Amino acid sequence: MDGNNKIKMEVEYTTAKEVEGLNVIPGTIGIKVPVGAIWKLLPWNKGRSATCSVEVKYLDDDFRIVEDSDGELFVYTRPVVERNLNYDD
Repeated sequence: MDGNNKIKMEVEYTTAKEVEGLNVIPGTIGIKVPVGAIWKLLPWNKGRSATCSVEVKYLDDDFRIVEDSDGELFVYTRPVVERNLNYDD
């Protein structure tokens, strides 16, 4: 992460997961597809790496807001673990 709270990444691979309502190619769910090596070979990418970045807008121990290069905001939070509250103890 640089001094501007921006995380720059290079994509190595992608995977597919099943999404209700979308057709899938059988045998492709969960398979790691190497993006990095193939991306550079595509003529419109002109040998550039597959990169992306996000900027951290807010961060604490339980909550994070990041913005991608298109201005989309993503909010992440730690899940709350259900606890059995026994008041008889």
